[in-house]
Amino acid sequence: MSSLPPGVTTSMCEPDDPACGRCGHAWSDHLDEEDIVYDADGYVATACNMKHCDGCEGFLDDEYEPEVFQEYD
Repeated sequence: MSSLPPGVTTSMCEPDDPACGRCGHAWSDHLDEEDIVYDADGYVATACNMKHCDGCEGFLDDEYEPEVFQEYD
């Protein structure tokens, strides 16, 4: 017997943690706006607290599409 109200499933209670459209890491892995680190020129130096996440400028609410590299002869 479930303690949830009628019509509510356990999957509806799971936290929503979408992937970043820039780097693919989970939303919860990103720093908050006030925690973003900028370099001396004012560019974003660190926006994602995942290691080796170069180039991520903060969470982007778009679908993540990893770069596909093709070998050319």
